[in-house]
Amino acid sequence: MRIDLYFHDYKDKSETNRTIEVLNIFLNQQIVMNNYSSVYNSISFKFLNNPSKKREAKVRLPYGVHPEVEILSTFNENEVLSVETFQHALQMIQEAVVRIPEAPSKEEFDFDVEGLIKDIMVATKNAPSSVEALKYLENNQKKLTLQNRTNFRLRVVENFRKDPRPLDTELIGVRIADDFFYKDEEVGYYKNMLEIIISDVLRRYDILLPRYQEIFLELVGSLEESTEINFQKDDWFQYTPAIFDYEKFKQSSKPEKEQIFIDSLIYGLRYITDFDHLEKEKMESAIGYIQKHKLQTPLIYMTKENEEYEVNIQYKVTSIVGNLIKANYDLYIRQKASGEERVLSLGTFQPFFVPYALGTIRLTKKQVTIKGRSGLRAEIYRMSEKAPSEHKFQFQELFGK
Repeated sequence: MRIDLYFHDYKDKSETNRTIEVLNIFLNQQIVMNNYSSVYNSISFKFLNNPSKKREAKVRLPYGVHPEVEILSTFNENEVLSVETFQHALQMIQEAVVRIPEAPSKEEFDFDVEGLIKDIMVATKNAPSSVEALKYLENNQKKLTLQNRTNFRLRVVENFRKDPRPLDTELIGVRIADDFFYKDEEVGYYKNMLEIIISDVLRRYDILLPRYQEIFLELVGSLEESTEINFQKDDWFQYTPAIFDYEKFKQSSKPEKEQIFIDSLIYGLRYITDFDHLEKEKMESAIGYIQKHKLQTPLIYMTKENEEYEVNIQYKVTSIVGNLIKANYDLYIRQKASGEERVLSLGTFQPFFVPYALGTIRLTKKQVTIKGRSGLRAEIYRMSEKAPSEHKFQFQELFGK
């Protein structure tokens, strides 16, 4: 469980206290890998320093995220590291734990009050006893905070592994989260291309998710660098680490770069499949399809069929420049009785605007008609792309008698 400490001083309006900040690091070192509730993975304590005499300490549930217990305090010198303040604040937190079940939750929740108190008592025995020890925590704040966040992610992932959730939500799409996009055009290119491709393929293979709708593939150099994880029941997306060797990527040939990028994303897909109990057989089939076609993966735009013919429009992304995406669209017509297939080019369009040119499929026994949307905007777009308002194809001309 992650512990978040907040601070507000009513006297000088300060929102930080140096000692409370290092206490936050120390407490999470001791607590973050332990579980105390099956509902909440985090809890916060807010120190209200120098409050008015009428101010009462409350237990809240801000945004329904997790319980927040207020603690009234009278600490002095917020800019000074103090062993006395550290120990006093730790004791106040221990005493405040018993109030956690008072959080105004709409649903009942379990919380191991005795377990958390016991672990804080153990932490108290290991607490820093000198200003030098506090300075060590402060000087290594960035590294220690990263370690705590990594450990918290591992704890939440393990919780998901042990407690499968129903796969009841259709996937909307996949996004790639990274720190390279605005610094490296090559990374941005593969990112944009593969977000579109993987999203389409996973939807096609009917990948279902537990509660959330999107997967965020987090490009990181190692599993230890991965710190992002969502753990609230109403989160609409989930992170998964995609191990990406950036230095190797930059030194590789173009085909190798494509493979390195795809392999990193596949790692992330398999990782989330494992810890969130996604359907492994479906995911591996989707991965196999992506591995086979890579950036040339054909994507499905629309499908229609009747007793004699199966028709679908497929597209392949050909270029991405900034936010401008272009794709080639082809019409695939398969005659069910013979198994014969015909492929016809429909043109190159921007996926966002393609409904203006290719809005609907109408299928009869004699022909298939692809018609663009009506309206002024649609007409203007078709004129700019020199595209017709509709395409008609006679089956007899394509397949004979």
